[in-house]
Amino acid sequence: MTLTQLLLALICILTAAKMGGALMQRLGQPAVLGELLGGLIVGASGFGWIDPHAEVVHGLAELGVLVLLFEVGLETKLQELAAAGTQAAMVALIGVLAPIGLGTGLSLAFGLPWLSALLVGAALSATSIGISARILSERGLLATVTGSIILGAAIIDDVVGVSLLGIMKRLAEAGTTDWLTVGRITAMSIGFIVLVMVVGRLFVPVLQRVVAMLRGRGVLLVTFVTFAFLLAYLAERFGSAALIGAFAAGLLLEETEERHQIETQIKPIADLLTPVFFVSVGAAVDLRLLNPFDPSAWPTLMFTVCLVAVAIVGKLLAGFGAWKGDANRLIIGVGMLARGEVGLIFAGVGATAGLLDPGHYAAVIATVGITTLLAPPWLARIAR
Repeated sequence: MTLTQLLLALICILTAAKMGGALMQRLGQPAVLGELLGGLIVGASGFGWIDPHAEVVHGLAELGVLVLLFEVGLETKLQELAAAGTQAAMVALIGVLAPIGLGTGLSLAFGLPWLSALLVGAALSATSIGISARILSERGLLATVTGSIILGAAIIDDVVGVSLLGIMKRLAEAGTTDWLTVGRITAMSIGFIVLVMVVGRLFVPVLQRVVAMLRGRGVLLVTFVTFAFLLAYLAERFGSAALIGAFAAGLLLEETEERHQIETQIKPIADLLTPVFFVSVGAAVDLRLLNPFDPSAWPTLMFTVCLVAVAIVGKLLAGFGAWKGDANRLIIGVGMLARGEVGLIFAGVGATAGLLDPGHYAAVIATVGITTLLAPPWLARIAR
């Protein structure tokens, strides 16, 4: 890819992302759906201006995911995770296991191999805490018992989802689902997070002293982003996934007094890089594979309809984890419905690893988009 081609690609990607994001926000929807829509327009389903598989574009998209998960880690408060309570933990547990079981079973019934089916199920387990929090805030539910359970469960879901993501990425690279490999990769991913959270707490004060001693523009940002990239690199070398390392770096730095400065300074980088990933995800989708007027597309379309159904049922079942008090189980289930960013990352991992063919990839993307679109109006209606 020449410099001219890269510049044209970035112009298309960033323009499509920001215009699509602004449109969706005007309609009361998350900006990430607009970035996905922008990708559909400039990619395989639209004008075909963007090749998401181009090496440079793919590299920028991968960096965007690392920055995104670093941000997620910065926003994940471990104190809130510990204080989430047994009901929130049970809601999160059901909200992860039910979609994985239903999604994997459905995918196997439609003839997908075990590893591909497991990835589809894992993609359905995601919950977007940002979308959930925004909806609850708009409806005045944040301070209620129901809102507290949803937020606590969503935080737990976030941590579990990122861990699952790292495990699935490694399994995809290994190309096998034998129990020994699954156990080894799971142990490495969890072990890396535990090791980083223990050893990293000793290293972070050293970083803080380095930042205090150095002078110059951007020292704080560059130091801590380099730290995130270092943990991402070590995670890969350790046998986990770079995503886990970036997320763990965010978790460690969330407890520091520089956290708010890091969050403020990382946002422009995230605003530039993360749209590259989400537009690339949309650009790789071929909506012709879901054309209801084409008989050859009917099996994929049927799979998509069933996948949306089990995605909804799986999260509604999570509401039954709230077994006491005056919590509203239906609101809890609908509040956990939006998949958002993590669901899209699962789909991207599956496509990159060759676990999802174009039809099943389009089905997963459509399911993430539909459930994310469905959650705000549905929650508004039942909350009223």
